Amino acid sequence: MQNSVVVRLEDVTTFQKSGNKMGNTSTTVEVNNEANVTAIANEEPNNVVYICGTSRECQLPIVGRPKLFEVTKTSIADFIPPNKSQRITNVLCGAEHTFIETTDELYSCGDNNFGLLGHGKTEFRFIEGLKMISSLPVHKVVPTTMNSFFFTDDGEVYAAGYNERGQRATGNVVGTEEPEIISRHLIGDERISIIGGGGAFTILITESQKIYSCGYNKQGQLGLGNFTDIYTPTLVAPLLFHGEQERVTSIQCGYVFVMLLCASGRVYSCGYNKVCRFIFFNN
Repeated sequence: MQNSVVVRLEDVTTFQKSGNKMGNTSTTVEVNNEANVTAIANEEPNNVVYICGTSRECQLPIVGRPKLFEVTKTSIADFIPPNKSQRITNVLCGAEHTFIETTDELYSCGDNNFGLLGHGKTEFRFIEGLKMISSLPVHKVVPTTMNSFFFTDDGEVYAAGYNERGQRATGNVVGTEEPEIISRHLIGDERISIIGGGGAFTILITESQKIYSCGYNKQGQLGLGNFTDIYTPTLVAPLLFHGEQERVTSIQCGYVFVMLLCASGRVYSCGYNKVCRFIFFNN
């Protein structure tokens, strides 16, 4: 169930929710389907953000665990000291964890079970406010429902979070507190270019456009033509249109379904469709 979302808006005085997008006239942002945090927006120059939703797992960047039913203005200067050269550039969230990217650093808060927040093992499971990630040279983070994937400066991808169905894509079902590297030998000795995931499953695309999937598959969301859970990254049949391979540019996942956007403009989907999440057109 989607309780709320995280967004960064240029102007939060007027914004609207439309499906899995929230935005205003100047900004539209992607929203994780299982997000539990509502709205974060940067207001220059004082590190002021706007938030609403539940903070049961400390996923709002404030002290305490309130449930906010209205957009509320708050300062995060206690966690990110005011610095004119350091601007908030992006916010991202999973179900119970949040990341804030700035021009200089990456911060996180919320549920840190199995190292979700990228800090490794911490004294407390939940991290209030915001804490800077210093354990990895991260240049991009992709949070999914209950996982986090960190792209490092040397081209590697580290996985953190839950792993009971092998959704970390590390070839095992072991849960660790430290982010774990996704070994390239599991994916044909290639680099990962795109990654996404939903409820206990992960889809990844390599630089040569090979598609791999792993994790929970009871609704066929892994795109493998079966309903068997897979605990190690497994190659998916290429997407072909009139014999030509499609190039995937974006992955969007719900809890038990996947949609792949291709450069051609075509969209491919798999997984649960009982309530008609997918729309099919006749050519």
